[in-house]
Amino acid sequence: MEAHMNLNRKNVEIIADELERQIEKGILKPGEKLESIEKLAERYRVGRSTIREALSRLKAKGMVEARQGGGTYVTHLRLSLPDYRFVVRGDNFQG
Repeated sequence: MEAHMNLNRKNVEIIADELERQIEKGILKPGEKLESIEKLAERYRVGRSTIREALSRLKAKGMVEARQGGGTYVTHLRLSLPDYRFVVRGDNFQG
């Protein structure tokens, strides 16, 4: 039983990573509706719970959003900018 659970976990990671890659590369575009859970399960040859978990991981990252009765959509990605919070002191400036 535990081996099955580990395999399922690995499938979740593989599917979540693949969908994330497609979003980052623009294959799946912001505002685009993903295939249904059933279709994704057929495509990846896994159970629906595996797809739900993979989508849940993407939701946690803010990459997709579920709309009640309307499916799952790619969100508009927010670019993460570097954190430039630091202090520049005049006496350390060399220019």
